[in-house]
Amino acid sequence: MNHNTHRSFTIFSSFLILMYFLPIQLVAQIPFNPNHLEPPPQPSLHDSLGQINYKATLHSIDNEVIFFESLKDKVIFAHVWATTCGPCIPELPALEKLYESLPKEYITFLMISLDESTELVQQFLKNEELNLPIQLMDSGWAFADVSAGTPIQIVMPSTYIIDKKGKIRYKHIGAADWNTPKIKDFLLSLAIE
Repeated sequence: MNHNTHRSFTIFSSFLILMYFLPIQLVAQIPFNPNHLEPPPQPSLHDSLGQINYKATLHSIDNEVIFFESLKDKVIFAHVWATTCGPCIPELPALEKLYESLPKEYITFLMISLDESTELVQQFLKNEELNLPIQLMDSGWAFADVSAGTPIQIVMPSTYIIDKKGKIRYKHIGAADWNTPKIKDFLLSLAIE
């Protein structure tokens, strides 16, 4: 066997061994088709999934600090994503349309990137021609149920809708087409509650 053949065989063998030990069922649990995003499940006005952590802070890609405490009395639509998250990317155009259609005086829209570099996110937005309000986490995880001591679990993409009293009223894990009448109506109904 020559050197190139041996190297190819070694790489292929390593790939097969890696595939054998990967938890395949985890990958199969989240179906995803980037060409067809389904609408998220219908939210209910009667649900409460806990209370957000008002002590958490974010910063915008323009380095403005955002205190969750300052968002009291506003409905919050928060979406957790990253530039490296495959299912997150196809959602962004629909999220931008949803953002543009909502009254900003009643509903705060947070696009919380888990990327570590502000510059990376800014370049990504420029390349994708997106105009969304992007934030990065500073301290604390805002969406754990602090009243119940729920452990922190960060999954991408995930979306939270919080009412004016800080109650998490909707949570969805996975990619979806967010620009739907049901989601808009739900957000507006929370704004007038």
